[in-house]
Amino acid sequence: MDSLHVYILGLLFTCQVIQGADDTYSAVVVEYSPATDPSVDADTNILNNVANYVQFIDKAATDMMADIIVFPEIGLKGYYNQPAYMEVPDPKDEVVLCAHNTTYEAPLVQLSCAARATSTYLVINLGERFYNTSLERTFFFNTDVVFDRSGVVIARYRKIHLFGEKGRSPSPDGELGFFDTDFGVRFGLMICFDIVFQDPGLVLAETYNVSHFIFTSGWFSEMPFLSAIQEQHYWSYTVDAVLLAAGYNLPSVGSTGSGIYMGRQGPVAYKMTETRGSFMIHANLPKQTNLRGTSGFKGVFSLEGTVTEILQMPGVSNTIIQEPRSPSQIKMKRDFLDVYTTEQITLPAGSNGLFNESGATVHFNIDNQICQNSLCCNFSVGITTVFSNSGQNVTRGDDYSQLYYRLAVFDGVRNYDDFATGGLQTCAIIPCVNTNIQSCGLRSDDPSAIPNTHLGTFYQTEFIFTSISIAGNFSSNNSFVGPNALLQGTGDDFGSLLLSKEFSFNISNDLTSFQTLTPIQDLVVASVYGRIFSRDGQIYTGSPKERSSGFNAYVDIFLLVTALIMLTYSLT
Repeated sequence: MDSLHVYILGLLFTCQVIQGADDTYSAVVVEYSPATDPSVDADTNILNNVANYVQFIDKAATDMMADIIVFPEIGLKGYYNQPAYMEVPDPKDEVVLCAHNTTYEAPLVQLSCAARATSTYLVINLGERFYNTSLERTFFFNTDVVFDRSGVVIARYRKIHLFGEKGRSPSPDGELGFFDTDFGVRFGLMICFDIVFQDPGLVLAETYNVSHFIFTSGWFSEMPFLSAIQEQHYWSYTVDAVLLAAGYNLPSVGSTGSGIYMGRQGPVAYKMTETRGSFMIHANLPKQTNLRGTSGFKGVFSLEGTVTEILQMPGVSNTIIQEPRSPSQIKMKRDFLDVYTTEQITLPAGSNGLFNESGATVHFNIDNQICQNSLCCNFSVGITTVFSNSGQNVTRGDDYSQLYYRLAVFDGVRNYDDFATGGLQTCAIIPCVNTNIQSCGLRSDDPSAIPNTHLGTFYQTEFIFTSISIAGNFSSNNSFVGPNALLQGTGDDFGSLLLSKEFSFNISNDLTSFQTLTPIQDLVVASVYGRIFSRDGQIYTGSPKERSSGFNAYVDIFLLVTALIMLTYSLT
């Protein structure tokens, strides 16, 4: 081949590479376990974490050609450090903090310099101190700060929905956070508890047609519906938007779970680990910004050709202090499932005859309708269970193959740890560790777990869902309804997610349905999960106030009837 042909082929290849590069951007999310040291002041701790951040930024920029890097909520400070707040410049001022190293706090200056040195967009979270001159008062916010490639602060988003966070104020005007990049993508911003509500995320998606989102979180996972990766996948799929989710890592208090998701195309890469540590998740993502169609949800992305990588960072310093639980187990909160209407899945009548001295394999189907209030759920489930004459030890927290499941329905208002209430409808198959409803939503390795047995002799060793179909008449009034499922994980990873090709989800005028397209041997939970925003702020179902209100209403009726009887008697 002559040199001209080689040159032309090389030129064509270069053009293809450039064209391909123009179609994608390189995104990195960091799950970070902060350095914490109670013997030093808060400012020093923050600077120690900034030094770690710079290691990640350099690695992501050099090895992954990152265009944007996202760090988690509260990652600079850490849960156990003393409060520390910084002044953040107004994005309208277009300040390059790296060039004003005597005006602003050192952590912000160093991060601005890191963004400029590596030419990357950088998203970090911090405690912001803001003095309102008109009110003559200082406010403290939970704030995401965005630097562009030059180190300029281009966005400042203050968390709207605080999860307790004593001493901090929610965004005073509910201002939404978003920014535009030089690679043609507009990103919306959310912080942790924000994702549960209509604003800011859904408002940005529906009003401003934002289809790429950044989610910084210090999440506290809850079984069976709100583990970190479940909520991330559920939100991304239901909105049909790209989600870059960076999570705080401290499994002993329930904090772990990060990922990159592409709407209805499914999860690109994610990790929720039982082990304390820091890592990066990388993916090359399409830049297309019109992911959400104008008539319903229509994803246009393809996972084919997407480059993903999960990189552990063992060299990053994170001195562990005062672990309240073993560092090799995620602490899981439990949803208040006691107020759900449930029915335990049991072997059908006549199964005894299938057993011999070594056990049995039982195939059966369930077709059932369960209602609560206005929600009726139709379950059509195919099941295969295997029983043997010897049991096995449960070694994982997400393995329910030897335990129990219930069909469950809820139509009411749930409580978010007394910080807020929210409307909820769900049709679900939930896991339990014994036959009591109070055991549902616990880790499978909970001390109260009792293996499922039959005839007092045979132990259940496998529980396979050969098919699952769940459908319900969910509310369409200011609601947000999508699939919510979790499977068993592998290794140190707690839980895994269904791929989009493994299930179907449909919404019609009067019915919302979820169907699996492949057998599932390692189910944790499967559900149609619906937030009903119109009920937010109401008294939660099963609360003492609700019970008190019901009793008071009964007393009022009793007194009214008594008064009428006495009045009638006095008139006669």
